[in-house]
Amino acid sequence: VNSPKTNHGLGITNRNLTSPILVSGDQNTQFHTSTSLNIGDNANEKIEQLTRKMEKLYESFTEMKQSLSQISDYIKTGKKSSMAYPPDPSFLYIICQKMLQENTVVDEKRAFTLCEGRLRLSTVQEVFNLFVVEMFHGSNWIVLTADDEGFVPLTFKPKQEIIIRDGRQTTGPKDFPPPPSPTDSINLDQKIA
Repeated sequence: VNSPKTNHGLGITNRNLTSPILVSGDQNTQFHTSTSLNIGDNANEKIEQLTRKMEKLYESFTEMKQSLSQISDYIKTGKKSSMAYPPDPSFLYIICQKMLQENTVVDEKRAFTLCEGRLRLSTVQEVFNLFVVEMFHGSNWIVLTADDEGFVPLTFKPKQEIIIRDGRQTTGPKDFPPPPSPTDSINLDQKIA
């Protein structure tokens, strides 16, 4: 059907350029292509796994390098160097009971970041405008003090809630009511009368 044609001095073409090309062993080529894609997918998976492992190893190496640097600094200066902070800060909630009038107590709730489970007392005093801070612990109100670094000498858990009040309030019949037990369900943002 296709006859040889002259191609303007470039030789004779053997086929019509618009007709499809049949390659001998075309089925083998298709099989080889699909097999190489499957092998390629498996190789890509292995490369991704290796990449994740390398990233974890790099992070561990970076943490180890930082720890060694802190140890080296401590040996040289005798002081603990600043530490790396996590991306998600640990914090606790403080609910401050404030007496507005004789029988009106208002709760103000704020979140404070913790430093290795410790809380800086001066920050709490400044935020709530308190000179003396009392915290409800167990069944007692205790006055909070600070250690030589300015932290309350207690360790707190992340997302823990504590209740404080002004420690200068006089005690007596018109004292703050004790906080509700943890089993009571109340809205802490409402006024307690």
